[in-house]
Formats: sequence, C-alpha cells, structure tokens
Amino acid sequence: MNADLPDAFPPAQPLAGEGAPALLAALLAAMGATLAVVSASMWLAPPVAQPEPVTIVVHEKEPAPPPQIIEVQVPAPAPPPQIIEVQAPPPPPPCFDPVTIMFATDKSEPLTATDAERALLRAGIARLAGWLGKHADAKALVEGHSDSQGTEAHNLVLSFTRAKAVSSLLASNGIPASRQTVRAAGAGEAAAKIDRRDRRVDVGIDGVNACKSAAGAMEHP
Repeated sequence: MNADLPDAFPPAQPLAGEGAPALLAALLAAMGATLAVVSASMWLAPPVAQPEPVTIVVHEKEPAPPPQIIEVQVPAPAPPPQIIEVQAPPPPPPCFDPVTIMFATDKSEPLTATDAERALLRAGIARLAGWLGKHADAKALVEGHSDSQGTEAHNLVLSFTRAKAVSSLLASNGIPASRQTVRAAGAGEAAAKIDRRDRRVDVGIDGVNACKSAAGAMEHP
C-alpha cells in the first residue's frame, strides 16, 4: 500500500461505555432492586374486590294486539219519492140559467097566448136540450110552484100538475122522461103575499147548482 494515500476507513473508535462495565452492572442491579420492591408491594397489597355481577333483565315487549275490525251497517239509501198520479175530478158542468115557464091563476097550462111567448118557450127548451146533449150524466129538474092561495094540499097537486105539463112538453121536444126529474114545491117557497111570479115551473139541472140570474128566464104578466 501507498503510504501517501489516506486510509479508506478511519481507525475504529471505542464504543461508549465499553470502558465502564462497572456502571452497566450497577444500573442493572438498581433496576432489579426496583422490580423486586414493586413485586413485593403488589404481593402484599390486599386483593382487589371483584365487582358483583350485574344481572340485566330484559323484558320483552308484548306485541300490540291486532286491530279490531268493527262492522258498521250502512243504512240503505232512502227510496226515491214515489210519484202518485191522482186523477183530478172532472170539473162540474157549467152553470145553466133556469128556464122559467109562467102559468095563470089555478091553471096547469103554460101561458103561450102570443107568438113572443111561444118563441121564448121554444128557445128555452132548445137551450136546455143542447146543454143536456153535452152532459150525458145530467138530468133536467122540472119543479112546479104555486102562490099561497088555497090549501097546501091543493097547491101541491096544482104544482105537480104544472110540472107534469112542462115535462110532457120537454119530451115532445127531444128531452125524454128518463132525463127528467119532476118535483112539486107547492106554496112552501111562495112569497108572503099573493104574487104572480109564484105561479111558475122552473126547469134547471138536477144535481148541479143552477145559476140564479134572470138571464134567459121566461116570464109572463
């Protein structure tokens, strides 16, 4: 080797402590003494009480009961209102003005001396026949009257005789007896004093309130 070149490795240095083995031995001895003291203290210390075991009771929650199903009866819907058709009663026949036929005192023949009286009588009978022709269920009411002269028995017979005479006249003009009702009123409806207007026969409608107006009435002096 070249003595002029530096050494590749420097010379080894002694390790720290290598020159003091006694110090290391003392350190180990001290550590052993400390360990002995600690072991003795642990050996002499009272045993640590073990904690009492804790019992944990777990209560299981009961399952909820199933939902209760309540059946409710639903009321049936109300039936629709029932419509009842009621037939309206037929209207009453229209009012009919009575036909009045006059008589002389204590006579049972109608007063038809003049042409005017006869024409008025024919017009009244024709009007009555036309009305009855439109109302098949109606009848003519032939009602005889008298004034207050004489006895009631006589006046009733006279009133009925007058009514029958007019009934025959109506039958001869197309109004049969089956469509007539004959009645005698006598003097029961007469005025207090003797009055010519009580000597009459009224021809109206049986079962229907006759009009009380004087329109169409036939009167004689």
